[in-house]
Amino acid sequence: MTASGCFPPEEVASARDELDWGSEWIDTTSGSSAQLSELLEVAKILKLVRKHRGTLILIRLGTSMIAYQGELWRHIVAVLPLGKGELAQEAGRILLLTLAAGLSEAERNEVMIEGLAALGWRTVSGTKLKDDDWTSVARGTLLYLRMMGAIAANPLDRDVPCDPEWGRGFARIVLSM
Repeated sequence: MTASGCFPPEEVASARDELDWGSEWIDTTSGSSAQLSELLEVAKILKLVRKHRGTLILIRLGTSMIAYQGELWRHIVAVLPLGKGELAQEAGRILLLTLAAGLSEAERNEVMIEGLAALGWRTVSGTKLKDDDWTSVARGTLLYLRMMGAIAANPLDRDVPCDPEWGRGFARIVLSM
């Protein structure tokens, strides 16, 4: 990584090609891209890599994921929902439930807010949570599910479910563990 914490342009291009993100890659010229930064954040949350003096290091767990096929999926299913603390865990479980149920974005927002409120969660000022609140609380799980394509935004109609069927199946597997 560069001194400013960005990925060098050649690493960005290499990651784009290796991950086959081609046309879906948002930022092909900058030294750091949103997708690569999100991928790094998820890899750190999953405890596969760490940063040491500006260098990414694959830790023992990450190395074992490469060595044994299928181990990464087992690890991900075992650690979901992602996030520290009871609130992040509860928000992640509710998010997985909304995905498994095949809810639209609008329905998901409503269920997330109502579900967390029913569990007693409020803002610091004591008011009911809003869209921005639940998305920040469930950030780790939401980031991972969006990055892998299990949760898809529907900019044309937030009331129509658009998440892929395999994403709903994945959520059901995680919830059954």
